[in-house]
Amino acid sequence: MMLSACGGGEATSPDTVAPTVTVTSSAAGTTATGAVTFTFAFSEDVGTSFTAEDIVVNGGAAGAFTMVSNTQYTLVVTPSVGATGTLAVSVSAAKFSDVANNANVVAAAVDQAYNTVVASAGGSTSTCTAAPCIGFEAANVGLLAFEGLGSAEVVADPVDPTNKVARLVKVPSGQPWAGATIYTSNATTQAVDAVGFATSKVITLRVYSPAVGEKIMLKVETGPQEGGMEKEVLTTKANEWETLSFDFGAPTAGTYDASKVYKTISVFPKFLSAVSADTSFYFDELKYAASTVVAQACGTTAPTCAPTTAVPSDALSIYTDAANAAGFNARPDWGQSVVYSEETIAGNKSLKYTFQAGGFGTAGAFEGIEWAAVNVSAKGKLHLELWSADMSSVKVSLISAGKENAYTQAITQGSWNSVDIDLSNFPVADKTAIIQIKLESATAGTLYVDNIHFWGAAGAAGGGAVGGTPNPDAAPGSAGAVTIPVLTAADSMGFAGAGDAVFAADYIGPIDSNGNHALWTGATSNGLASNGNIGYFQDAALSASVQKLEENGWVASVLDNPGGVPSLFRYFILTEPGSAFASSYMGLFVNAPNNGTVNVSSYGSIKFRAWGPAEMYQQNNFNPTLEMTLAGARVAGCTTTGSGGTEIKKSFVADQKIGAASTYKLPLAAWTVVGVCGTDTAQTAVASVLGALARVVVTVPGSSFNFTNANAGSTPVTYATGVNLGPIAFTNQ
Repeated sequence: MMLSACGGGEATSPDTVAPTVTVTSSAAGTTATGAVTFTFAFSEDVGTSFTAEDIVVNGGAAGAFTMVSNTQYTLVVTPSVGATGTLAVSVSAAKFSDVANNANVVAAAVDQAYNTVVASAGGSTSTCTAAPCIGFEAANVGLLAFEGLGSAEVVADPVDPTNKVARLVKVPSGQPWAGATIYTSNATTQAVDAVGFATSKVITLRVYSPAVGEKIMLKVETGPQEGGMEKEVLTTKANEWETLSFDFGAPTAGTYDASKVYKTISVFPKFLSAVSADTSFYFDELKYAASTVVAQACGTTAPTCAPTTAVPSDALSIYTDAANAAGFNARPDWGQSVVYSEETIAGNKSLKYTFQAGGFGTAGAFEGIEWAAVNVSAKGKLHLELWSADMSSVKVSLISAGKENAYTQAITQGSWNSVDIDLSNFPVADKTAIIQIKLESATAGTLYVDNIHFWGAAGAAGGGAVGGTPNPDAAPGSAGAVTIPVLTAADSMGFAGAGDAVFAADYIGPIDSNGNHALWTGATSNGLASNGNIGYFQDAALSASVQKLEENGWVASVLDNPGGVPSLFRYFILTEPGSAFASSYMGLFVNAPNNGTVNVSSYGSIKFRAWGPAEMYQQNNFNPTLEMTLAGARVAGCTTTGSGGTEIKKSFVADQKIGAASTYKLPLAAWTVVGVCGTDTAQTAVASVLGALARVVVTVPGSSFNFTNANAGSTPVTYATGVNLGPIAFTNQ
């Protein structure tokens, strides 16, 4: 019997055709400059058999892998940054299959050229076309390296060889704060066009740094090493130009003083960090607002007009059209060789002084003006009219018998400069008996002077310092409550600003064999806040130790070093082992003005300068921890503290490594109670001390003695430990 099929139709042949893939680039036919999307198009449905692991990528990094459909996938590949090359993408045989489970037998690949090197713009933006913007193409632009900077020179832009830029090279042997001053006049005055901070507090600078995160510090001053403001900014690009903005509305250090003219600008690359190899930084286009200081322009080589500033009715005239002071002498015989004459200009008489080359201290560089003693303690400012065609600044000293200090005043050339110098800038002279001013020039040049007078009311920072007389036997706080002086304008050191209360501004001791006011016995604070006893202390074993080779110290006064930072200084030279001094200590103290007490409870922080031997304070491998102690008035019979009064303390790390410029600020909160005296308790100690502060103390504990960095070339090997304590103030800034 035969059976026939029913239902009809032919049997289906099995699928034996292998799938294929074609790979294409989104940047085909071009050179890619960024990420590339590669598309994988399949000849038939491959389902999910194809994965990112089936793709081989060379020359870039595989990123997002996407299934678009059963027959299409994509892969994003990112090439190396800042490079040229080829992205090679391939799929080998037997990496995917169709729904019939046929694997691919043919490989597929594609190459894609790329170039991700970004063409960097040079230092010039072509916008630095007029003063006060400073480029480095001009012949009058110079650089003055300091503190061991390897070099500071004008070179070709590393990106645009047609452009000239500044290159500062930091070297391993230089100081961590090495840098260079930019000037547009000459290397002596180190001046540029005055910065117009009244218009804008921002200075910009084009920077080419070898790495991201490098600290660039810009410092502006009224003259070389005269103090001012600092601003630190970090770089954000490596080996590429960028514009950094330095906002002096919020300076890192210093306070803006609207009465001053800022004409000196310095750059510090990789600030406070050492380098292990020569490291180059490039700079261009120093840009800032022009000064709006009003100067009465007239004449080119000599003034052709008279100054027009009116003399106030309350002025104490020294040399004006209205009157001269009794005993006025425009050129006393001090052995100087400056050429003097009195000139009549547009019907007005002015003093003319021609200074000679040689620099400060030489006979042709200084001139005096004297008169019978006048009391200016109730006045606030010294006024002068100054004109010069070739001087950028003049140093002005205010003098009483045996006492003086200097203030450097910037000059706009070719114009009458109406200058008011706050008398707080002259803390040394006795303002009840001023007899002279001295004018000094660092360079040859001619200066016209007119309308010398004192005027305005003295603020707390003006004519009068805290009164009284020195009393070396006085106990801290024994004079009772005194008023702490408060500044009405920033000081000349760039340390304290308007509104700060000054605990100590300068120090003075009896005269030593070198003629300096440096001896300890009878030494006190001096100037604005005066007559507080000062001194040093240490444990007895330290001086008696056989490991002590030397101990010394002195008082440093601005009277002996005008323009310097006043301080107390004490040091020891010791040999190892350092463990012998684990429980030792040494330190310095300063009493409140007049050995009284001052109320500082309304202030947020204490601010002070502290530094010491370079081996201890200026090396990156050692950061001593010091203690600041605040003490109340001595209480009879109290022996719980070293001062005999209630004490509170706080530790701080001395890590600034910039010598006498090292300024620290400690909040007046969260202090540790050392001990209490009288009716004080642990709960009331902090408020009690801040309400009636009698003494400030800085202590170097034995645990912070320097046995890390030896004195260079010492035999036997020795180590320096010590501390300087500079000016002290209280601030809410």
